[in-house]
Amino acid sequence: MSKINVKSLNDGVSWICLDPEKNQCMTGRGTILDFENHAEITDEIIGYVSNENSKVVFDISNIDVMDSSGISAILEIHKKGMDNKNKVCFLKSKEDKAYLVERLNVDQTLNMFNSEQEAIAFLNN
Repeated sequence: MSKINVKSLNDGVSWICLDPEKNQCMTGRGTILDFENHAEITDEIIGYVSNENSKVVFDISNIDVMDSSGISAILEIHKKGMDNKNKVCFLKSKEDKAYLVERLNVDQTLNMFNSEQEAIAFLNN
């Protein structure tokens, strides 16, 4: 059963986000990307970024809880897209949840944007 939601946007862009109902934190704190679900989610998204000429937006704005495994998943997805010469970018996480991403300077390594419009403009250039 898929743990992600995917929709096709204009110009062949795939928009991906975690399915909040299938990635709930056991404490009820919201959508989670952690050591328990990162491998399955990473493999599923890599299936999209590995396709020839793919353009993918991974929207991490709905992730409420993320640990180092979640960061690793994001980096692996980015690397796989770069290895295949495809375009991958990310929508930033909620401000109060972005601490780990910013503290590790991951946001400086990835193509991260504040809006879907900015991400699509990047992918279409």
